[in-house]
Amino acid sequence: MEDRDLAEALNDIFAGLKRCYGKYVLSGVIRQDGKLEGRGTLCREELNSHVWLKEHLKGEGIGVIPINDECKCNFGAIDIDLYNGFDPIALAKKIADLQLPLILCRSKSGGAHVFCFTREHVPAQLMIDKLREFASGLGIGNLYDKVFPSQSFINKERGDIGNWINIPYAKGAETKRYAYGNHGEPLLIEEFIKKVRLVSVTEEELRNTFIKTTDVLVDGPP
Repeated sequence: MEDRDLAEALNDIFAGLKRCYGKYVLSGVIRQDGKLEGRGTLCREELNSHVWLKEHLKGEGIGVIPINDECKCNFGAIDIDLYNGFDPIALAKKIADLQLPLILCRSKSGGAHVFCFTREHVPAQLMIDKLREFASGLGIGNLYDKVFPSQSFINKERGDIGNWINIPYAKGAETKRYAYGNHGEPLLIEEFIKKVRLVSVTEEELRNTFIKTTDVLVDGPP
């Protein structure tokens, strides 16, 4: 795909709040827990395919606020705030085995984001609830820092904007923020876009997606 086509695709996939976006610049300093430090800023201008091309694919990358002015979203993410000892390949394989509508991506600071995508805009509260449910079912409930969207309601008239999350594939093909395939392999950006379209779900499908659990102990009494 040409860069402009990639920019259009990302603009559609991450169709959050369009009246502003975030930027995060890494400082190169590594904290004791393994996280790369940096500084975030908010850009109060329209988020469009031109921004995606210039600031993301050919720049340092942008962050998107998932919740829009209608308090809906077409994507969300679990932010895994763990940098030492975390095994992303194992989690990617677990997501694939459970056939969940999720894609694991490496974050800018060396952690991970577990993204969920929908084919239509769904209530932000629904996305928040399902992400927390998925985190618990995947056994990462104690690993994640927060979920995005972080708010279920914003007021445009009051100037609310919500929290933004950094998006994968900054710098395009040269990125270090890539998605993982079903076996933990890094995906090219075109492969990521294809996978997003494959695993995206409708609102009804999202509501009816659950992680099966069992209370039976393998070595326990009958």
